Amino acid sequence: MAELMRFRHAFRNVYDDELDPRRLRILNDDLPALVVDFRPFHERFIAAIAAVALELTASGSENGK
Repeated sequence: MAELMRFRHAFRNVYDDELDPRRLRILNDDLPALVVDFRPFHERFIAAIAAVALELTASGSENGK
């Protein structure tokens, strides 16, 4: 995941350099595992956001809002 994030940063911020086909191939080869890993990370993130929203809603109703 960290390698993909570094690539994203480089891709978004480098305009004149050429991309290294060897590194692109490595990233491409790693992508299926990243897709599998993404789902549990995403589910935990959504659960955490839902918990924060619930807490904010509860504290807002306690304060008469």
